[in-house]
Amino acid sequence: MGDDIKAGPVPNNLPPAPGTPAADSPALSAGGPPLPSGPPLNPRERQELEEIPVAALLERVQRLRGEGYRLVHIACTRLVADQEVSYCFDRDGQSLESPDAAALHGMLTVRVRLPMLNPELPSISPFYWSAFLYENEMHDLFGIAVKGMALDFQGHLYTTMVPTPYVTKELDHEE
Repeated sequence: MGDDIKAGPVPNNLPPAPGTPAADSPALSAGGPPLPSGPPLNPRERQELEEIPVAALLERVQRLRGEGYRLVHIACTRLVADQEVSYCFDRDGQSLESPDAAALHGMLTVRVRLPMLNPELPSISPFYWSAFLYENEMHDLFGIAVKGMALDFQGHLYTTMVPTPYVTKELDHEE
């Protein structure tokens, strides 16, 4: 896990508008079929992804809150060697006619990676109170210790037959 932030647009299901920097990108057109032309993308369909270290999470979330972003959802995914947690934000309510409309709209996903063994995250519920539901879910289903939740169900948000069903620590990490 690096300490630098990686940011950039995430492809969506619509092709970029002809003549835009994304449409002229060799990465999008090289080796594949020609991109179909179509209407320009609605600024609301812009998506960006930032991968950051866990240590930078609270500072980044606080900054997003100050910039008017709302929390859309939090998703946790089990990978082969680790887990990733994606925090999805959206900023809305600005005029699409404004000159900087493209910068004011769109989805932003902030992603962190966690080890399978003893994963730990700080809670973002001080900035987005409703995050406590997602955070309790991550604890109950993935075994992630979330520190400082606004409302902590102490592992009882879900009743499952197997503790942390998406991560079986004993079987996954035997050598």
